[in-house]
Amino acid sequence: KAITSWQLVALGALVGIVSAFAIVAMRLSFEHIQQFFNLGQYDSFEKDGQVLRSLAPLVGALIILFIAYISHQKYHRMGVPFVLHRQRKYYGHIPLRNTINQFFSAIAALASGFSVGKEGPAVHVGAGSASFLSQKLNLPYNTGRILTACGIAAGISATFNAPLAAVVFVLEVVLLQFRI
Repeated sequence: KAITSWQLVALGALVGIVSAFAIVAMRLSFEHIQQFFNLGQYDSFEKDGQVLRSLAPLVGALIILFIAYISHQKYHRMGVPFVLHRQRKYYGHIPLRNTINQFFSAIAALASGFSVGKEGPAVHVGAGSASFLSQKLNLPYNTGRILTACGIAAGISATFNAPLAAVVFVLEVVLLQFRI
């Protein structure tokens, strides 16, 4: 069945809302965990004792290994390169288990002080949310690809607080369809 332009715009807005909730949930989770262990301070590991600074990454690594073990996602790629690969080769279809793994692994890594960015997980979770929604609605492949691009834009927008730049980036780099 064909999707009309206004239906695609409405679905894009819905994807933006769903992706934003998932990304905000991820960010609030690791920020609250950091505030709990850092006595109300967010992202201030230098005020922690040496023992806590040494143990936090080890505990985070064990949590990530446990998540990988229970989700059977030990050797799967994640982040922006994985999303771009799935966008180009599989019409934006991103497995839900991989997205859930990324969500909880990112929380563990960021809360325990790993030197990783928030950008990759935000893009992955945004695109995964969009892909899940398009799969549940049983949409055509091309529509799913466009909605996954909307999820990528939502992830970039949520991370950098730059929604217009996110849309231009996705049009240029992800969809390769930037025209005047």
